[in-house]
Amino acid sequence: MFAKYPSTEALAALMRQRGPAFYEDKDAVLSAFLAEIGRDVAGGRKPLLFSALDLAFWDSLCNIFWRKVRSCPSPAGLFLRIHADFFQVAATYPLDRRPRKIDANLYLDTWKKVTMWQREESQYRDQYKRLEHAHESGLVPVDVQEPQVFPGEMEWAASRGIPHATVRSWRHRAEQAVQEYEKTRRKPGR
Repeated sequence: MFAKYPSTEALAALMRQRGPAFYEDKDAVLSAFLAEIGRDVAGGRKPLLFSALDLAFWDSLCNIFWRKVRSCPSPAGLFLRIHADFFQVAATYPLDRRPRKIDANLYLDTWKKVTMWQREESQYRDQYKRLEHAHESGLVPVDVQEPQVFPGEMEWAASRGIPHATVRSWRHRAEQAVQEYEKTRRKPGR
């Protein structure tokens, strides 16, 4: 198979091809790449073939970047995140469960991971903006509100040995700070 595609340019050209006629070649090449990358990662070695896989998917990764960059405040951070998520998807790809249309699966799995990351980042930015005004007003909320950003707060605290009463105290102080902030925002006479 690699005699047919001896260079990374030939692999990139193969990845750009569309249609069912090319899926057998794509799946054969990608399954060999992913199997070797998986063995390298499992063995604790540096996956040397990942750079060739990255070059072969360069157009697809750039496509994700240009479609997501408008909603991201840091283009450099987005580009690094796309590559990190692509590496994670490639290193953990289940070849035995999903042996067909590997290129499309890698693209879509990377897209999903980047989208999930962007949603989490936007939640954190929104919380920060809400709490920034409270801090400027002299109120210092101890923690962000639990239901939206930290749904597993108690499990997180328990896994780190933090007592339940301490977490309840943090939440209580945060709720009090938010209530105080709401009181200061209300105009007199309302």
